[in-house]
Amino acid sequence: MNRFIVFALVLLLCGVARAQQDRTITISSGGIQRSFDVHLPSAAPPAMLPVLLCYHGTGGTAQGMKSVTGFNVLADANNFIVVYPQAVKIGNDVQWNVYVDGMPGHAGVGVDDAPDDVLFTRDIIAYLATNFTVDVSRVYASGLSNGGFMCYALSMLAADDIAAIAPVAANMWADEQFLTDLITIGNVREIPVLHVHGTADATVEYPDKDGVPKDYEEYPLFVAGRTCNAVTYSAVMPVMNGVDKLVFCPPPVEVSLIRISGMGHTWSNGMYPTSSEIVDFFGLKNTTAVAQDATGDRQFTLSPNPARSTILVQLPSASLVQLVSSIGTIVSSAEYAGRFADILCSGLPGGLYFVRIQPLRGGEVLTKAVMVTGGR
Repeated sequence: MNRFIVFALVLLLCGVARAQQDRTITISSGGIQRSFDVHLPSAAPPAMLPVLLCYHGTGGTAQGMKSVTGFNVLADANNFIVVYPQAVKIGNDVQWNVYVDGMPGHAGVGVDDAPDDVLFTRDIIAYLATNFTVDVSRVYASGLSNGGFMCYALSMLAADDIAAIAPVAANMWADEQFLTDLITIGNVREIPVLHVHGTADATVEYPDKDGVPKDYEEYPLFVAGRTCNAVTYSAVMPVMNGVDKLVFCPPPVEVSLIRISGMGHTWSNGMYPTSSEIVDFFGLKNTTAVAQDATGDRQFTLSPNPARSTILVQLPSASLVQLVSSIGTIVSSAEYAGRFADILCSGLPGGLYFVRIQPLRGGEVLTKAVMVTGGR
């Protein structure tokens, strides 16, 4: 066969495979037609993959967020599904219905019949569970600006459906009394939060304006920080030049603010590798479909591997988690009641280690190897 024809067929087949991996889905949600874009890491992905929901900002599009974030490349490399929901017009702007209260509509623009975007999110998850058999216990949300506000709304109104959030250049907008009642009476599930924000943001104010930890002033981080009763941050950890992590709550239910000096209202993969770090925070690096063991428990996952400073472990259940050296020395050991364990490995000599977990309610001891590169 002519070599040009063979080459053309290869290109055609590659194009078909890529098209199979990107789909625009339309569903009915709340009585109206809504759409979202889905990117699959392969044309026929296995069951029980995790999902990253990515919400665009005001006036934006699902397609635009693909270009801004680069999540598709990370999904292909790490084997997870990315979903880009599309907002509809509320008032004069395409935007998400982010106001946290108990009323229908959208308080900010006085629209009584605005769509329920929390319901839309749940409908997306239901569709993915039915059509792609995703792991509904590993659904994560990130978003820029108004999309980040949407993440905070989900953390208050749909925390049972979302495992963790990573808002960028965002805040929370809520009825204060409703929020107080929701937390104190509604018993909202606490989830990990990684908030990324530039100090020069002139559109959505950076939460820590004076760079000094003050009780109840770094809104909404102290709201998320209720997981450890934090009312401000307790540690500032240098990440790279001009970037620090302000820790409100430590793992396993971490609440942290990434402070990027001089950055404006944007999603940066330059000054700070935002997308890669969010994927890392969610535990999606080198992920696999989660198998079932003989007892019905899910096998655990860990990332990154190799690891330099921390190892994030996603647990099947409450477990004793140990880090063991290659010669059998227990380097660290702690019990975790939640779904995540964060093992510090900074300062350890580089080399092969093993993460070992023992479910507290009984079950098989599970072990996975991890390389530690050494250094901070």
